[in-house]
Amino acid sequence: MPTAIRAPGPAPAPDVLPDVFAEPSRWRLSRGDLEAYQELRAREPQLVSLLDGKPDGGGLETLALWEGSRLQGAVSCVVQVNPLRPTAANRFARIDIVVVPAASRGLGLGRVLLAGATAHLLRSQGELLYSISCLAAHPAVAHTLEAMGFVPGARDHLHYVHEELRLERSQGPALAARFCGEAAAALRRASYALRQRRAPAPR
Repeated sequence: MPTAIRAPGPAPAPDVLPDVFAEPSRWRLSRGDLEAYQELRAREPQLVSLLDGKPDGGGLETLALWEGSRLQGAVSCVVQVNPLRPTAANRFARIDIVVVPAASRGLGLGRVLLAGATAHLLRSQGELLYSISCLAAHPAVAHTLEAMGFVPGARDHLHYVHEELRLERSQGPALAARFCGEAAAALRRASYALRQRRAPAPR
């Protein structure tokens, strides 16, 4: 199925990390574009969300990756409060679902989304977070997360690996900057790989 091409809604969703996605200039990461996220997720019915069936989606936040008007991926995440943690940093975040169109896989866009989502969470709520985690359903996702500093834990009953980034308050700004750099570097590599894939074959 070809990659979806459309404008990101009549009122474009606000960009996040505009400095990170400034180069290459045609890329952007938008926040709150639920339609884009649902469009991609509908093509992958096997994907399981821990928030399915919860009221209001359990506070789900969505980020969509655009190359111009071409939807190239989406990621969902949620931030929740731990009422049993008596500190200012009493929130934990979970990266829920990462999806890239079939035609655009193998380019590193999943890494762009994972790094971008982590950077966004750290920038927006870093001082309030004590953990960012993800249940990795695929070995490639687990490998990517571990390469970025997440630590693997136990597998659940579906054999997903619990990957976690434990946070210290003093780490916030430096860690956010590191993941912004990771997202920017991953985007440059993915953009180059995409250009190479689209280049006409030599005769």
